[in-house]
Amino acid sequence: MADDLLYLSSLTVSRDKQLAQQLGDIRLQCISHHGSFQRPNSATGAQPSSSTSTTTTSSPQPKYLVTCPDCYRKALDLVRARYHQSRAAGAGEWCTTRRSFLREIDTMLAGAKEYQVDPRTIDDRMQAEWDSWYLEVVQSSILRLLPTVTGKLDEAVAPEDADPAAAAAKDAIVERIEELQQAKQGVRSHRNVLRLTKDIDKLLKGGKEEDGDTVMDGMETGFPPELAAADTSDEDRVEIMRRAFASTVAEGGDEKNLQGSQKKYCDMFKDGTTPLGQVIDRILDDKKEASGAQAKIGQVKKRLEDLKRARAAYELQKTKKASISEHKVPEELYNLPPCHNCGQMPNTRDFLTCPICMVLVQKGVRERQTVWCSSDCNTEGLPNHIETDHECASKDDCVQVNPLRHSHQHYDPDQDVNMDGTSTVASSPVDSDPNASSPVCFCRECLTTLKCESVFCSLRCYDLNFQGHRENIHMPVRRSLNKIVTDRQHLEYFPMPPLSSSSGPSSRDRDRGDRDYRNRGNNNSNNKDSNNNDDGNGPNSGFGENPPLLQTRTRYKARNIKDHVIPFDEAISNWEEANQVKAQI
Repeated sequence: MADDLLYLSSLTVSRDKQLAQQLGDIRLQCISHHGSFQRPNSATGAQPSSSTSTTTTSSPQPKYLVTCPDCYRKALDLVRARYHQSRAAGAGEWCTTRRSFLREIDTMLAGAKEYQVDPRTIDDRMQAEWDSWYLEVVQSSILRLLPTVTGKLDEAVAPEDADPAAAAAKDAIVERIEELQQAKQGVRSHRNVLRLTKDIDKLLKGGKEEDGDTVMDGMETGFPPELAAADTSDEDRVEIMRRAFASTVAEGGDEKNLQGSQKKYCDMFKDGTTPLGQVIDRILDDKKEASGAQAKIGQVKKRLEDLKRARAAYELQKTKKASISEHKVPEELYNLPPCHNCGQMPNTRDFLTCPICMVLVQKGVRERQTVWCSSDCNTEGLPNHIETDHECASKDDCVQVNPLRHSHQHYDPDQDVNMDGTSTVASSPVDSDPNASSPVCFCRECLTTLKCESVFCSLRCYDLNFQGHRENIHMPVRRSLNKIVTDRQHLEYFPMPPLSSSSGPSSRDRDRGDRDYRNRGNNNSNNKDSNNNDDGNGPNSGFGENPPLLQTRTRYKARNIKDHVIPFDEAISNWEEANQVKAQI
């Protein structure tokens, strides 16, 4: 608190001295240009001010600014600039935040220009506002430091202290602090507050003056005592203040050790052309700037975070635009064949396509898709196209062609058999699956690897005909493409039901066939089949090298048929994701 009051007080005194000097210059210029006038009558209503703000030192000629309208207005404008437009207002002077006071002074100065307000009234109002501000600062500081002050007093004057005067002084101070805290009217005065601070300071220091009154040395002796000595010249006072502000030099330190702002202020003091007021202004400006540095750093960090987020959003948008520009619509969507029904060329923006052909073309199984130019052509031509071009890969073994053909396909010797030879349980594990009869599924290996057009009417149909499809399609194409595939771990073997005596070979022939097959398997244990390749000679090869009886007797199925198919909906979704185009089906 003492440092702030010292700074602001010094700043105010310095600027008031500058204002008084400028007003004196205006008065001297007025005398030199306009001559001397007699003192105005009391009837004019304008009285000369005794304040340093509107008067100067004695002059050889009794000249008052109020007698010269032009110079008087110029002086009032200078006073107004002192509080409104000067650099001091931005440096944190005492009147900066007292906006109502500044507006009142502005109104009073405007009235003074019309000779309706006495300049002395303005000067008294300024002094009263200064006293009020000083009172508020000291009072708030004491109240804020009340716990600390009370603790210091308890330490300075212990209960066992034998000095009754010190104890009485402590009680009086505590009582006045309580009055100040309660904001009683009698204590709210400039003299009482200053006297209270002096008493507290002196009691803590443990000293008294000769008349018994205490003093507050910290407020009145901010500079060395020789500063106020009568025999001290102005040059010596300047040097004393220089040493006081540059504390390291004043204590006998080396001037070269000064760092940062301390050295800067010391250099400014040594410069004879820099007034003290400007140095104090610079100190206060730097102090205010330093106090706001942390806030500025926070603002800069926040701005950097905003820029980072904006840049990340920009890069993301840029990447999306690049991916869209690099994406090419499939050529088959523009290079369309004629309408499959009427032969006309369809519009590239309005046509219908066969979804099965669309998937097959996208996977490279077919070269061109099948399209229709209108919904009428699609309704008329699609059924015939499906029947002729997309026949079920099971062909004659399709469950829709012959439902009873597969009654013994997956035989379980423990299950019951009806009189007509059909099983009493489901012939396929997918018979109870509600999605097993959903239209169209693709053989996964044929579509993705072998590039064969293998479309089944349902999952159940593929499950019941899996062995025939594997031996008639997969194995020959694997061999032609030189692909070695090991898939026996995905197969599940089971026996066939016994044949009736009226048809087929006898039991002796079947036993001999089984024995021959076992001997053949032992002799060929080192062949390709030993490498887990299904292309060797065996009951599952389908090459026709085993006796027909053995091919009939050895059956298998897929352990999980769903692992071997791509459902129709999944195939369409994959096509849309790969081409970034909504399928029109």
